[in-house]
Amino acid sequence: MEGGDRAPTSAQTLERAKAATESFKAQEAQIRVRKLKGELVDRKEVEAHVTRMAREERAAFEEFAIGCSDVISKEFGGDVDAIRKTIEREVRKHLELRSGVRVQVGA
Repeated sequence: MEGGDRAPTSAQTLERAKAATESFKAQEAQIRVRKLKGELVDRKEVEAHVTRMAREERAAFEEFAIGCSDVISKEFGGDVDAIRKTIEREVRKHLELRSGVRVQVGA
């Protein structure tokens, strides 16, 4: 080897491996503590929750057309079914535009 560089001895290699193992164990312990404190959450649970919320929100928007078409018909006159169909169509268009929104969880 040039310039006095020497290959590590087996004892040095063993010490490095032990240090790496201890560092890994410490990191695992920190993660466990953070989970217990509620600082970390399960990614799959969060994704499932967000998906469920999005479905519920979509259903609520779709039901909105039925609920408000009667009110609009009574206030302004007009065919309640035509009003409902128009609102449903416009809500579907809006939801279709919003369907491209994605939630990024984590890095």
